Amino acid sequence: SPAGLSYVLNGQKGLSPTSAARVAQRLGLSESEVEIFCGLVSATHSRSKVSRTIAQAKLADLRERQVPVSLTLDAFQVIRDWYHLAILQLAQLQEFKRDVKWISKRLGIHVKETEAALERLRNLELLEGWTPKTDMVFAPDGIPSEATREFHRQVLAKASAAIATQSVEQRYYNTTMLPISRKDLPRAKAKIKKFHAEFDSEFTPKPGQADGVYALAVQFFNLQENENENS
Repeated sequence: SPAGLSYVLNGQKGLSPTSAARVAQRLGLSESEVEIFCGLVSATHSRSKVSRTIAQAKLADLRERQVPVSLTLDAFQVIRDWYHLAILQLAQLQEFKRDVKWISKRLGIHVKETEAALERLRNLELLEGWTPKTDMVFAPDGIPSEATREFHRQVLAKASAAIATQSVEQRYYNTTMLPISRKDLPRAKAKIKKFHAEFDSEFTPKPGQADGVYALAVQFFNLQENENENS
């Protein structure tokens, strides 16, 4: 339920092994990620001290076997929810205020969401106090997870809302439809990535000189909906 999920996300309630398995499945985690995720839940939330100890031992064994831990729960949410990266950029503005309510108002999110986001960013050492420790401005590319997909859904929703709420002086939208050879797709994506990097390099000012936070989102996708291809 929404209330139960809220308790879990706020650290007020744990997950049972059955619930953890269901969540891992819905998140689209790989088999090894499911094993690690469920192990972390058991090591933290099991009511029995013996069960927690056993889970911790299994996690230690997984580490010794060098099973990659691709995403922690904090990292998953930082990748998934757009406002984490936005907070890192907002903290570099001239007018930035070290105030949770101010951040919430500027980004249009709830105060509790802001508080939780700040805690995650600090836990992952992306934010030290109020100072960003990373220049990351894009969602990670190439991670086949629900986190990345949800991030892009959220950004597209923000872009859609901006059409109605922002003037043409504040935004720029353009769409090109073109025929293309599939063998050129890797080169086309590489060119878009290069543009992203060059745009960021040219228009990101020195710390303390920015006075706004914008999002540059480029969509390049197949318009032929009847084609069952993974891209």
